[in-house]
Amino acid sequence: MPPLPVPPPREPHIALCVGSLPPSGPTRLASPPWICGSGFRALEMVQLVATGRRGSLAWQVRATPAGGLLTPVPAGLCRLAPLWVVARTPGGAFSNVLAMPVLRCP
Repeated sequence: MPPLPVPPPREPHIALCVGSLPPSGPTRLASPPWICGSGFRALEMVQLVATGRRGSLAWQVRATPAGGLLTPVPAGLCRLAPLWVVARTPGGAFSNVLAMPVLRCP
């Protein structure tokens, strides 16, 4: 009997979530947009790095037990726009690059 095919590991992926959040997320959308993602290991600490023309900002968030990610965009990030956000795992894997051209400052 041939061995069963093993699915390829899921790669980390992030996206901007505006207007709708996963059912496990907050029930109301706060004023900043949210970044959501998938393909992370359960409960691992994920570092998000935002880089813009005026500097960069990094913050950490813990992945969900299902390997998802959900974090509000930090308030001061609007001052760096336009910017690009990438997630990095402790094992050195990188997500896609998320472009955020415009953010409204409070």
